Amino acid sequence: MDMKSKILLFNTTADDLVDIQERLSATNYDIVVVTPELSEVSRVSLAGTVDLVMAVTDKRFDQLFSCVQQINLHHPIPVVIFTYDDSRDVIQLAIKAGVSAYIVDGLQAKRVSSILDTARFRFNEQQSIKNELEKAKNTLNERKLIDRAKGILM
Repeated sequence: MDMKSKILLFNTTADDLVDIQERLSATNYDIVVVTPELSEVSRVSLAGTVDLVMAVTDKRFDQLFSCVQQINLHHPIPVVIFTYDDSRDVIQLAIKAGVSAYIVDGLQAKRVSSILDTARFRFNEQQSIKNELEKAKNTLNERKLIDRAKGILM
């Protein structure tokens, strides 16, 4: 049996989201941390104790985007944001920060699991592409060094 993915739920809304938590626990996900504190999101994510961050927020949260950037820089994991903010600028900021999925007005218990699955698969695919790119860059740099060494020897 597959291990359940551990989720940190960052919730700044008045809702307790119990229906979401119950629905997810019946799938491949377990919400192991629930917090309204961004510092906790950062601390727990960077410690590597969760596999995914799910943010549910009813307001614009620029600090959340810088937190996501830090997570992606130091310990990349998928981040899914559920919000009501459909501003193009905010969506662009979210994508630039490295958010895996930005869902506007779509937090319904029956949909959450498939949204998280899609975000995880997309995130893994992007990580794979990043790794390939890094490998290609390293190979190119090695090739340049070898060519320089050949030039010196000749």
